[in-house]
Amino acid sequence: MPKSVPLDRLASELAAILKDYEGDVTAGTAEAVQKAAKTAQQALRKVSPKGATGDYARSWRVEIERSPAFTVATVYSTKPGLPHLLEFGHVSKNGTGRTFGDVKAIPHIEPVEKQVVEDFEKAIREVIEK
Repeated sequence: MPKSVPLDRLASELAAILKDYEGDVTAGTAEAVQKAAKTAQQALRKVSPKGATGDYARSWRVEIERSPAFTVATVYSTKPGLPHLLEFGHVSKNGTGRTFGDVKAIPHIEPVEKQVVEDFEKAIREVIEK
């Protein structure tokens, strides 16, 4: 049954409803961010080149920064520079230019990023529509 509110309290009632909604959306968004970051980390560990030791594939980490207003997640490798070289390729030490002796690109980050962003957008839509 709808709640009746006197006209002089309408603004305060609407503000209270919107504050509750904001809290729900903020909590749901924070949860979606954490889930997306963990999913990205796990996917990158699976699809990353393993090499001889598998150190690079195991190097993916997640760092989550929380505040009352937002949640930020960073997925990164503890091997600085290596993700870029593997993703885009590079000239080898003995190579002469990009046509001879170059190391081919192994695109593994971009496909994971696209899938995680798509899943994250769906999760955010679900949180907002609740």
